[in-house]
Amino acid sequence: MNLFENLAAHGLTIDVMQIMIISAVFIVLIGMYWQFFAIGIGGMFCLYVLAGTPEVKPRPLNDWKDTKIQQIEDQRKKEFLKDCESLGDSHDRCINIWLDKEQ
Repeated sequence: MNLFENLAAHGLTIDVMQIMIISAVFIVLIGMYWQFFAIGIGGMFCLYVLAGTPEVKPRPLNDWKDTKIQQIEDQRKKEFLKDCESLGDSHDRCINIWLDKEQ
């Protein structure tokens, strides 16, 4: 009986021993360089997070237009009231003029 026949009698075939040797090499490499694997995995995680695009729902165009139009109208009203009051009318009269102008 040779060595391989004795090992096979105990359940260690050549295929099992090859898997054990390859596994041992991987375990030794991971044991020696685990810091680099950890840094690499951490770096890949950071890249994944930073490269991801967040889901942003754009506002409908009509909402933006309505908001912008309202801001312009408010600015025009302020300017009108300022000019009207500078010409000598009361604040209430200027507001009434503005409301009449809108209708």
